[in-house]
Amino acid sequence: MIWCPSILELPPPPEGKVGWPWAAETSLLAEQTLFQKVSGERPSSFWPSISIVTPSYNQGQFIEETIRSILLQGYPNIEFIIVDGGSNDESVPIIKKYSRWLKVWVSEPDSGQSHAINKGLLYCEGEIFNWINSDDLLTPGALYEVALAWKKEPHTIIAGRVIDFDEDGNETLIKPKALSLRNFVNFQAARKDQMTWHQPGTFLPRVKVMQVGGVQENLKFNMDHFLMIELLRICKVVSSPVVLARFRLHQHSKTVSIGHLLFKLERFRKLSELSFSSDLITEKELKQEGVAILFACASVKREFGFLHRYSYYGQALLVSPIATAVYVVRRSVLRGPLKFVLIHAKKLVRAAKDSLAR
Repeated sequence: MIWCPSILELPPPPEGKVGWPWAAETSLLAEQTLFQKVSGERPSSFWPSISIVTPSYNQGQFIEETIRSILLQGYPNIEFIIVDGGSNDESVPIIKKYSRWLKVWVSEPDSGQSHAINKGLLYCEGEIFNWINSDDLLTPGALYEVALAWKKEPHTIIAGRVIDFDEDGNETLIKPKALSLRNFVNFQAARKDQMTWHQPGTFLPRVKVMQVGGVQENLKFNMDHFLMIELLRICKVVSSPVVLARFRLHQHSKTVSIGHLLFKLERFRKLSELSFSSDLITEKELKQEGVAILFACASVKREFGFLHRYSYYGQALLVSPIATAVYVVRRSVLRGPLKFVLIHAKKLVRAAKDSLAR
């Protein structure tokens, strides 16, 4: 564990970079830690230890901002690990610039983001754990706020707010809401309760993460979702009103380039492999949701041709012929005539008026 370096200790930022985390640092802990020093209590014993892992692969244009947002937290009890998947861009030279403040860093081929997170987790010893991807960043004072929440409610999941942002300056605030095991399992319940959360702002008890085996490496999109399912069986959630992280949306990010349907499809398939009590989700509800997702996938895959599109319909039939038949009837037969009437209502009204006029 180290005390975060000051901005004067770090390498200078690239020319033209201003603001957080280039030319600013967190100073919230200065008076607090001074008080602890005067009182004779070591800051590192007062503040809970926090472990941050950054999985990285060819994000050289973003990773330095991520690194500085973590190191400039001004926090006195942190360890920072970077697991790079063998980047061939400028990532490794940038990581080397900051290596003296890293507990561990590696750059070698891995099996993807989930594998990288678990590799980093093996080096962690902190009480609190999170991973911050190499294109995202922490906000000023984020670790201070997490630590205060932990001091009040130790060994809990701390869910803070996150801002989604893009290169055009658009921002969306994501507030954690209705984080329950039922809502993470049941799509319909989550929609009804308007569940929202965001992984970068969610800090976890490391011991519990280790207890459930870390993230599942066979998941490409939903490793955080299913980790929460495991943790919510044994942990309480505490919501923080503070913005703890910023999540970058760009053309190469999974959230933007692939779309939410593949996230949902992977989630459905993984849920189908698990066993849940009927008070969380029934088999019928799960199959209905799966069929709806597959039909949605087919609707957006029209440009890939007939066979690609209809493969999703075939998958829906395998999930549940009955649910598929019901879905087709509801969507095609019942909504078809209604849609026709709505589209041609004006024409029908005009035709009726013309007929009466004659």
